[in-house]
Amino acid sequence: MRPVDRADVRWLLGRLGPEAAYGLRLVELAASPGDWRRDPLRFGRLMVPGRIQLYDQPKPPWDLPASLPRDAATRLERAGARVHDGVGRSTVHWPGESLRVFFLFDVLLHELGHHRVQHETGKRQVRTMRTRDHEQAASLWAERWRSVLLPWQQSR
Repeated sequence: MRPVDRADVRWLLGRLGPEAAYGLRLVELAASPGDWRRDPLRFGRLMVPGRIQLYDQPKPPWDLPASLPRDAATRLERAGARVHDGVGRSTVHWPGESLRVFFLFDVLLHELGHHRVQHETGKRQVRTMRTRDHEQAASLWAERWRSVLLPWQQSR
């Protein structure tokens, strides 16, 4: 299933303005690469230059064959998921619109943060910094916009 659709992506890009989308060629709603059960926390990816893929997800609830790491569970819970850990497995419930909100305000914003890092350096085909630093820069960019857009979205 696709947690977001074309209209959702256009809505978010419209709220961010031209700076966020500058150099962005495509946001693709794509099939998940590989086996979802082996890598259940793969939500999206930046494909340089200027292409973001957002991956299909199984219909909730998600029954995972392993316990989620605490930081991953916290990330999902922050977005509204209910995570239940069992012995060697986890179940993730996404009530209401929480999965859609997670994809817009966490996954897509984060991948747009990666795009901004790549685009602003002018080195579109090669990694511009260490993975850890790239992740941190993308997370900071996403958090900045999340703090602006999420309260606005919730007041609609």
